[in-house]
Amino acid sequence: MYPGANATLPLTVTSAVPLPDLWKMYAKERNAADGWTGKTISEMHGPVKRYQDYCDKKNLDAYAEATAASYKTDYLLTAITKQGSKQPRS
Repeated sequence: MYPGANATLPLTVTSAVPLPDLWKMYAKERNAADGWTGKTISEMHGPVKRYQDYCDKKNLDAYAEATAASYKTDYLLTAITKQGSKQPRS
């Protein structure tokens, strides 16, 4: 085992970088490393933008584990349920 293997990780990650700025840095890195196109960056930004909007609307810390868990429950599972309950067109 390596030193610190039994250490517990913090439940909350803190960052001085706002999530939209962090996304821009990540997209720039992926563009350089993997050649992401403008379309790919736009498509990949959608989920990040929706999460940031959710956090802003509810005044939540985007980096908190509890926020991510509540987003999954409040937004993602609700969206999946709504999609799954749509009736097929005749």
